Amino acid sequence: MGTYQSAAPSRFVQEMSYTQSTFVRSSAGEGIRSFTIITTQPNQLCAELHNRMPVVLKPQTWPVWLGEQPADVPQLKALLAPYPSEDMICWPVSARLGNVENNDPSLIEPVAAA
Repeated sequence: MGTYQSAAPSRFVQEMSYTQSTFVRSSAGEGIRSFTIITTQPNQLCAELHNRMPVVLKPQTWPVWLGEQPADVPQLKALLAPYPSEDMICWPVSARLGNVENNDPSLIEPVAAA
């Protein structure tokens, strides 16, 4: 199928929701910083590529997600819905994107579809 990048129409990669923690090794006393990308069911666009997608939060929801505004559990769970397909675009990118040794801006540049 190939490798693809998705983004909002402005072509900025979306803001994904995640959790961040610091774990402490009891024997050494040193902290290990970690984070988890929260995923959800894919929208119609992403379902063509994978069976899940990152939770993408619209800017107006950030204060609730970050705890700057009060919210109860049902309100927070409602934010974990798939991002609307019509608000996204998708394009083929180099298979180099799948290699962790590669890290440069050209990785998200469009290439011819495979």
